Amino acid sequence: MNYESILMIPVPDAEPVVEQCRSKYDPSAADGMPAHITINYPFMIDEDDLGGTVEKLGRILTAFEVFDFSIAAFDQFPDVLYLKPEPREPFVTLVEKVFEQFPNSPPYEGKHKEINPHLTIAQIDDTKLLESVKREFLSHCGEKLPVAARADQIWLMDNRSGRWIRRKRFELKSRNQE
Repeated sequence: MNYESILMIPVPDAEPVVEQCRSKYDPSAADGMPAHITINYPFMIDEDDLGGTVEKLGRILTAFEVFDFSIAAFDQFPDVLYLKPEPREPFVTLVEKVFEQFPNSPPYEGKHKEINPHLTIAQIDDTKLLESVKREFLSHCGEKLPVAARADQIWLMDNRSGRWIRRKRFELKSRNQE
């Protein structure tokens, strides 16, 4: 496989707040990745059973109910600035359920023990530049937080074309569905 895949929840309501920063400092944004919260990356697709993988994902993901969340808290990893969704539990549950059903596809390649749902604003190896971007973001966009959002779908995307393209959309169950 010469490309990567991702399962993610798009967050279009956050786009006006994070777009300027992401377009400059998040390489995935330049490649077509919208503002999102990752459920599984890299998601390992079984190329020999692509239909079966998509069908299995559909059964898992469409069993989850739509949920509301907000994005207000700002935090960082050593090389990433991000916004934290609250509540975090529905995201953690989704990540765990996908991994349970696809054990050959650990989130973040199994590099992190704790599941930390986040919306990336900037990804930079330079610590000084990262601090500068943080100050810039907070001064220009801090007053636009919190962002109210709804998780109502999960996308399977890949970059086999050189850009991130949505391949499948899974609708979450509306609250009044049985």
